[in-house]
Amino acid sequence: MSIISMGPVANNPMDATQHTIYSLSQENQTEFLHYRTDRTVSPYPAISPEVMIDVVDQDGVGMVWFSYKRSNESQWNNQSMQKWPALGENTFYGSSRVTLSKYTNIFDIKFFANDSLGHVAESEVYELLVYYNPPDPPPEFDPFLPLMAVTISIIAVSAILISLIRRRRL
Repeated sequence: MSIISMGPVANNPMDATQHTIYSLSQENQTEFLHYRTDRTVSPYPAISPEVMIDVVDQDGVGMVWFSYKRSNESQWNNQSMQKWPALGENTFYGSSRVTLSKYTNIFDIKFFANDSLGHVAESEVYELLVYYNPPDPPPEFDPFLPLMAVTISIIAVSAILISLIRRRRL
């Protein structure tokens, strides 16, 4: 029997915690196959990485969701998934907005599925890698360069004017 904590009850978060008890799918009939990801690279500090997985159960699949957390944290977050036939007959799709730290972000992710009889199956823990590569900052403004360009232009114009004035005198 599996117990999955769903978080504090809204009425009195100090006294009560809501726990939902599920019975596992009979004889481990549910299979989680072909885990894949998309949108895992971002130039911005927030992104919604996409996860997809094929879920097959002899009794039929009723609902699928995933839980994720940073690999160095303990708090799991739940996110529902939708069946996405365009990706495959048994494919479920989901995404969740995450805030990134620079470069590599490692998340643990696991999937859950209710079969049509109400039994719940849990997948192994997968790794979700998300990359944040911010663009290089623009170069700092150097006031010396425009000043130098203006000075050279003034000198060039002055040289041309002096040359024209000398020619008229001759």
